[in-house]
Amino acid sequence: MSAYWHFPIQKGANETFAIEFCHITCTGLKNQWNENKKILLNNCKINVFMKGDFSVVVGDKVFSPIYGDLCFLAPFELHYGKIPGDTLLDYYQFDIGMNAFDTIPDGRKLLEWLTDRDKNRNVFMRPKSADAELMISSCLEVEDALDRRNLPLAFAEVIRFLNLIGRVYSENEQPEPTVLSMNVSRVLRYIDKNFGEQITIADLSKLCEVSESWLSRSFRHEVGVTIHSYLTSRRMRAAVTMLTERSISEISYVCGFSDSSHFISQFKKYFGMTPMEYKKRHIGSD
Repeated sequence: MSAYWHFPIQKGANETFAIEFCHITCTGLKNQWNENKKILLNNCKINVFMKGDFSVVVGDKVFSPIYGDLCFLAPFELHYGKIPGDTLLDYYQFDIGMNAFDTIPDGRKLLEWLTDRDKNRNVFMRPKSADAELMISSCLEVEDALDRRNLPLAFAEVIRFLNLIGRVYSENEQPEPTVLSMNVSRVLRYIDKNFGEQITIADLSKLCEVSESWLSRSFRHEVGVTIHSYLTSRRMRAAVTMLTERSISEISYVCGFSDSSHFISQFKKYFGMTPMEYKKRHIGSD
């Protein structure tokens, strides 16, 4: 699967006035690392990561993003991706021209703050889970508006997204880079591929050949949540994508829950509503 196409939301005399959006999904080349061409752009790039087992190189730093991580690249910053074979990449991307910020409420102020590398030295950050979900929801709304060819609504969602970005960045004077150790990266990959199985910390510690306590501490320190919380989050994200095509009992089984009641209880605890309420509010039902 491979998709990489830009959707113009706002056009202008040149790309410095443009706002574009794309949803990138692609697979790395088989049996080799694919070091993408370095990208040099004269507009701002904001990425919101969904999934993938890969690294992004910016300057002399290597980052390993996970679900919900943000990357902000100021104009003329070199970066490229390192993608292992057969891995699925999935992330959203906004390309915003320098002059386009003038069309956004408080846009120039936001631009100046984001591009001030003296204050904001790290290009990656990991928002709180609630903020990450809000930004991903906004990306989904932009994509839906573009699918329906509703550019004014898409533009409004871009403004909402940038307002969220501004708040999240302003609350973190120095965003932390997402640089993960080998064992934590291994755990994240394992959970991403096997979230439907019964996974215990004992299983993961055996996989990494370290003690359970050491792995638990390292994971929480680097990812910001416990292993159990991350596993639940991964299952919930998978469940949401299945609501339109599968029954509750099927989703429960595929996502690794013991029964439907347990799944519904965990879903409501995570999202604040039942699966059917979520489907009606965010997806719609016939």
